[in-house]
Amino acid sequence: MQFLICSQGEGIPDGAVSLLEERGIGIELQGYGLKGVRSLEAWRERLETHRRFRDRFQGLTVMHGPFIGVNYCHDDHYFRRAVRRRLDRTFEAVRTLRAHRLVLHSGLSTDVGKFGITDDWIRLTADFWRDEIRRYEEIGVTVVLENIVDDSPDFLRIVHDRVDHPNLKICLDTGHVNVWSSRDLDDWLTGLGSRIHHIHLHNNDGTADQHRRPDDGTLDITAFLQRVRKEIPHAWISLEAMAGIEEQIEILEHLICA
Repeated sequence: MQFLICSQGEGIPDGAVSLLEERGIGIELQGYGLKGVRSLEAWRERLETHRRFRDRFQGLTVMHGPFIGVNYCHDDHYFRRAVRRRLDRTFEAVRTLRAHRLVLHSGLSTDVGKFGITDDWIRLTADFWRDEIRRYEEIGVTVVLENIVDDSPDFLRIVHDRVDHPNLKICLDTGHVNVWSSRDLDDWLTGLGSRIHHIHLHNNDGTADQHRRPDDGTLDITAFLQRVRKEIPHAWISLEAMAGIEEQIEILEHLICA
């Protein structure tokens, strides 16, 4: 398995860059979903910070794209236009950062179930990604769609299978499963299987998306990782705990040796 840490956009000292490269640990560059979308200046500032880091870091690099309000199949044409502009900027950022992978949320919201439009959401989301994934294929980047409020793995599984493209895969977020899904991690692993190419690893108490350390919460992360090692060893695992870079590296080294 390949392990990564997550950075929200803060500057990363040279010593940490060297340590990451020595340990063979990659990085997931985040911060575009909240602070980065508040203004054009905020986006440019975040991207420039990450570009400077990328010039110093030669390891595996993942970008986590925007997610607030991003629905790939809005009925409202104004919203569709806004999402398209945001995704165009995201694609440009992926190229600027020479990222190997892009993480995006599934786009599923609680409104989909409340208004009984699940079938339409699945169909239109799959239609969108059949077209959108082509430009990522051209630059050799894999996009992984991440569960957020998804109650079941079925939504992502069906979208993935309908698109049926090697550059579109799935990101399984452990903490989101624990908060918003009625199914446990074992069910998600069984339901998605080898479609999972990326994992966001963090824990919580089941009441909120707290992004705690893997050993601090109600999830049995040790048992989960045992299954991952056996069944989907190709998955990249991003530690998404709220901790500093050096602490994240320390946590990862413990997990790798466990």
